[in-house]
Amino acid sequence: MALGIKTNATYLNVRNGKLYRYSKTKEEGTTTILNKKGEEKYYYIYDYIEGYITKMSTRTENLMGIDKLFLSVQFVDGTETYYINMDVDSKYFENFCSIIPNANLARPLRMVPTQKEVDGKMKSGLLMIQDSQVLKWFYTNDNPQGRPEVDVTYNKKGEIVDYDREARNKFYFDLLQKLNADLLNPSMLPEVSQVSSTKKETAPVVEFDEDDDDGLPF
Repeated sequence: MALGIKTNATYLNVRNGKLYRYSKTKEEGTTTILNKKGEEKYYYIYDYIEGYITKMSTRTENLMGIDKLFLSVQFVDGTETYYINMDVDSKYFENFCSIIPNANLARPLRMVPTQKEVDGKMKSGLLMIQDSQVLKWFYTNDNPQGRPEVDVTYNKKGEIVDYDREARNKFYFDLLQKLNADLLNPSMLPEVSQVSSTKKETAPVVEFDEDDDDGLPF
């Protein structure tokens, strides 16, 4: 016979500079979004997540017939567990992996997705805040510290037509696997207060069609 404490798991996806939690039905506090098929979907939308990172893993989702690989970051707050999923081809993943070596994984972290318009294009990013300080990037262009370059393919006009992130992503996966070995036991962690969902007065029509390939991922 074994005894344990039941935990509640909440799943959120990082997109459009926010954290989205799916709801099967329209509820108070949800935002109605039309997908590409014109179907109504309901989401709670949050600005950030805060807690202890206790696990990092990958998962595959089939989106419109295409298998997409996601990084799933497990945050724990007391008896609450949150899984934050981000596309490994997105700038959220790139930013997370570039910053996480500078984090103290024995202390709580706040993860804040961002998105802003620059020169007519939407640029996505991610902030990591610890002890009221924004963490700096560990891997940068000026100091890559062994991080592989992203291979870029150009057409005859000199336009970018493809990115090959395989070597860089493998580098990041190896890093995350090493960090996993140092993560804390979630049953030993204190509670961290969470932000409430971002309230929407109206229900905007938004398609999830974020362009994460509008430039090099750094």
